[in-house]
Amino acid sequence: RFRHFLKAVLRNFLAEAQRDSHRLKRGGGKTILSLEVGAIETAGFQSDLGRCSIEELFDRQWVRDVISQSLSRVKSTLEAEGKGDYYRAYDAYEVRGEKATYEKVGRDLGIAGADVKTRLEYVRGRLRQAVMDQVSAYVSSREDLMAEMNELFSG
Repeated sequence: RFRHFLKAVLRNFLAEAQRDSHRLKRGGGKTILSLEVGAIETAGFQSDLGRCSIEELFDRQWVRDVISQSLSRVKSTLEAEGKGDYYRAYDAYEVRGEKATYEKVGRDLGIAGADVKTRLEYVRGRLRQAVMDQVSAYVSSREDLMAEMNELFSG
């Protein structure tokens, strides 16, 4: 699978970086400050290495990226279809992390609580399809797609 290949590449890269950071010729033992944005963005990733394996970190980021890109796609599609309020209901109920009820979200959006439930089901279905579309770009068969979907949502 493509994702397993990427994990192996990442694991080798980090092992080489760890090895090279201790070489005296490369400034081993000294703190190196980087002005590169990429290095700053990966600093949090490398600090998590002590708590999690490389594979776990990769999987977490993979899930975040797939969900984020899929949500963005669903949002723009719904807005283009004139159903932006469907996404706003989903965002208020699922994404923001607030303890919302159908009635509260409905009041905020000016719709009935039952309509909120219907819109949530609609967006969840669209999101599920968007995630499947996203993942299917990286796999070669239906079986691999189902395996990746199970991995994405198993933990």
